[in-house]
Amino acid sequence: MRFVIHRGAKEIGGSCVEVQSGKSRILIDLGLPLVDPKDSSKKLEVNLRRESPARLRERGILPPIRGVWKDLHDGPAVDAILLSHPHQDHHGLLSLVRPDIPVYLSADALRILRRSDAFIKPGANIHNAQFLNHRRAKIVERTPFVVTPFAMDHSAFGALAFVVEADGKRLFYSGDFRGHGRKAALFEELCSKPPRAIDRLLIEGTTLGSASHEERTEEKLEEDLKALYSRYSGLKLVSVSGQNVDRMVTLYKSCKDSGRTFVLDLYTATILEGTKRSSIPHPGPDWHDKRALRVIYTPKYEDILRQHPAYHEVLELAEPFRIEKDEIAKDPGRHVMVFRDSLLDDYTALGDWGKGVLIYSQWSGYRKDPGFAKVDAVLKRRGMDIKPCHTSGHASKAQLKRLVQALKPKILSPMHTFHAELARELWRNVELLEDGRSYEVWGGKMR
Repeated sequence: MRFVIHRGAKEIGGSCVEVQSGKSRILIDLGLPLVDPKDSSKKLEVNLRRESPARLRERGILPPIRGVWKDLHDGPAVDAILLSHPHQDHHGLLSLVRPDIPVYLSADALRILRRSDAFIKPGANIHNAQFLNHRRAKIVERTPFVVTPFAMDHSAFGALAFVVEADGKRLFYSGDFRGHGRKAALFEELCSKPPRAIDRLLIEGTTLGSASHEERTEEKLEEDLKALYSRYSGLKLVSVSGQNVDRMVTLYKSCKDSGRTFVLDLYTATILEGTKRSSIPHPGPDWHDKRALRVIYTPKYEDILRQHPAYHEVLELAEPFRIEKDEIAKDPGRHVMVFRDSLLDDYTALGDWGKGVLIYSQWSGYRKDPGFAKVDAVLKRRGMDIKPCHTSGHASKAQLKRLVQALKPKILSPMHTFHAELARELWRNVELLEDGRSYEVWGGKMR
């Protein structure tokens, strides 16, 4: 068994690994890069709907993998794609693949992707989904590969790691994970009952270049949010990913405990309804707390849902939770609202926000995006502060070390990092890899 990292050996984003056994091939993830392939100092700017596949290849955005892209007839299709989780830097190129290629993922991840497809164009558009269940081995059809998935704690819902077996070798692909979220028990379970005889570990290294520290738990974040709310008498906006389900639970609990109302936009409401979990706040008949959870309708998102037959029901489910703008305007200080740049004009129409705050609850680097400049200008005119209140979706160095200690791989290689070389400061059995090169999973010795 051999593998090629097509992208991700020395960068965060665009993850894609090809695993080969004889003539059989599978991919693990097929992500959209975060940085420009021609200049990693620049954020990638791309429109997949407007740029041709040929142009995307010319820009280095589509990795050169045979039997994947639907615009090419370049031999047999890859046998399958394993999807670790529903973040675009891991699935963002799926809309361009041959529709007959099966995509193996968790049922939770598929529900999230189906709902986000209504809002994000192009979406993942998975045509041939195959479900993977926690710790249950599955043979990839017509191949020698056996895949065992492990549910992981991550900011994405339905995240998986994989053991891939063939030719008597075992490769562990960690995907993105952490050990301090609301699903931390999954990390503890993996560390206490790890798979054995791992030949090669491909481990995410997002935090390798960061200072060593323990990340805040979501429970600690709840307390920090409540403290922030008490300092501002006006509207509280929270800049946060609608797909960060853990954070939505944290925000809801912090509002309920402090006597405030958590207001979802329709996109976030659609995502949360798609989790199908009674423990996760969502608009629906089984969620009875309509004082602490409300939904604001905005024209753009309402139109999207009305034009999408599969999700008309979301509008019906959300109607009992609907909050009008004048109700928020009467008492802005009571309300904590999910915010993203595209909602700025709708929220500006609410009128006076009072002495409010924008709570930034995602990676701070997004504030450098050009679209945030307009938000920043509006906040300054209204005298609004910006306060960070976030914890990472990625493992700390201590958590990385715990996983390695549990798995005891013969050899490990970091990916999903700009600082792969720093792995050698943590472990001795490290092999640094290059994008585009073929490697044995384990050849019996360190190179």
